[in-house]
Amino acid sequence: MKVMDTNSDLLFSIIIPTYNSGKTIAQSIKSILNQSFTNYEILVMDGHSNDDTLSITSSFKSSKIKITSEPDNGIYDAMNKGIQRAKGKWLYFLGSDDTLYDETILQKVSEAIGLNPSSKIIFGDVFTSDNTIERFPNYGFIELLDRCICQQAIFYSRELFDNKLFSLNYKIAADWDFNMQVFTPKNHPLYLPQLMANYNLNGASGNWQQHPEYVNDFADKKKVITRYKGKQYLYFYYGWYYIKRYSLKIKHKLKWIFR
Repeated sequence: MKVMDTNSDLLFSIIIPTYNSGKTIAQSIKSILNQSFTNYEILVMDGHSNDDTLSITSSFKSSKIKITSEPDNGIYDAMNKGIQRAKGKWLYFLGSDDTLYDETILQKVSEAIGLNPSSKIIFGDVFTSDNTIERFPNYGFIELLDRCICQQAIFYSRELFDNKLFSLNYKIAADWDFNMQVFTPKNHPLYLPQLMANYNLNGASGNWQQHPEYVNDFADKKKVITRYKGKQYLYFYYGWYYIKRYSLKIKHKLKWIFR
């Protein structure tokens, strides 16, 4: 399904899927409205909440906020609906219990976009609710085999969604599935050593290593490589793995000799 064509000059569409998010949605929205860079829209994609999510969202009375409330089939269905309504050239997905790290994030990402016109993915790091930093330096397909990048760390060019949306076959791992397909050299993923968001580990994907989707579809690297890259890529991967492992052993021995 092709994303809606638009002649809009908006740079960012920030999509927030919500369902009964009344306790947290205000902080998420405030973190966007406080940005120094203002060329954006906020799309609140609500799953027909029965708490005060909608009244809190409406209370901001900002023309930047567009609210859609209707039943959906989970977070990724809500995000897909947001993608189809988005008018921005770049898309960002913010959890309803997460916030942008500070008021300069959109400005910094917009500058990176201007300086790197070939990049279709710009990503950084996140600060978690247990006061740790999750870093994703220079991620590519091989790094994604071990761990997905936190969704709140990534800005996507809308072009990446022209021919695909998030798979509804997954409840928590559709962004991992999507990233496996788009983190390729032709899309020139760009890492910024920048904290992008404050990320709540108590969300739907907080315990991803125990989730059946990870165990069944992402824990076995050989199966993952074959699914996304084909069997021929296995030769490259295992060659890279053993070279890296051997190099680390040499480095360790040199440190021991010269310490």
